[in-house]
Amino acid sequence: GGGRGSGTSGGRVGMQTGRGGMLQQSDGFAAQGSLAKAGGILAGGRGISRGKHVLGRGFRKQDRKADRLPSLVVGGEWDMIEEFDLVHLLKLVANPPVIEDLAWHGHIDRYDDSYDKISTRIAKGLRRIDNKVFYDVTTSEDPILERLAVENVGDVYATDSIIAQLMAAPRSVYSWDIVVEKVNGIIFLDKREVSSFDYLTVSETAHEPPQATADMDEINHPDKLSMEATMINQNFTQQVLSDAEDSRKTYEVNPFFDEIESGVEPASAAYRYRKFTLGNVRLVARCELQSWITKHGEDVLMTCHALNEWD
Repeated sequence: GGGRGSGTSGGRVGMQTGRGGMLQQSDGFAAQGSLAKAGGILAGGRGISRGKHVLGRGFRKQDRKADRLPSLVVGGEWDMIEEFDLVHLLKLVANPPVIEDLAWHGHIDRYDDSYDKISTRIAKGLRRIDNKVFYDVTTSEDPILERLAVENVGDVYATDSIIAQLMAAPRSVYSWDIVVEKVNGIIFLDKREVSSFDYLTVSETAHEPPQATADMDEINHPDKLSMEATMINQNFTQQVLSDAEDSRKTYEVNPFFDEIESGVEPASAAYRYRKFTLGNVRLVARCELQSWITKHGEDVLMTCHALNEWD
């Protein structure tokens, strides 16, 4: 992923990367690339996920990548639009954008700063959070982004995780794909419905990354480690929150939560819809925050992530 491409009105454009990258177009859609992700949450479309849920040093770099299959097979009938080298993306620069907040939805709880004191001698076990619902709705299925698109607020629409994936493309190793759809001059960047986009990767850029084997039940299979890391992060983000009465900041209603679900509530998450004006391009993105804390007398918004170790 990375670089730029254009599509016909109402058409879809695919992106693929290997050592270089290329933009291709087909009657369907596809996009392919790779990324070292540092954060994210599990869900899909309007999907829901609840908190309950080695190679030797002698190998050359290209040998270690041999078993990493593409996330989507490129069709032989596709037309190449543009080809580029991911390394060149490192040289791209842009002026700081003009930023405007458009809407706030959801809620966030206060971070419990007692977790700052955790050490190997003062440890806390990770709890399973069963009553929280996590969402990571793709761009075109977000009702707030849909409304903003109808109002012609921006030219390009995406989520923060999709933008982060593209920004990290030059350092990526594992294959990934996104969908680029152009409708009436407006571009939507989406994740594919059936993909591992929302799972965290583990040791993706390490010299000795976890090795994929034919045994999918192998405890250190990359897919297993990825799911484990994602579940750890989901539970961790909710465990470190304060349950004091005055700890919650509430904004407009969560656009993804279904009130008929009993016994559960949305995980602490504020959806901040922002417009980034980069020259003559207006990018509108849904950005997610998970908690807040008071520092030096000022309320600071934040996200939490857990870096877990595996052996």
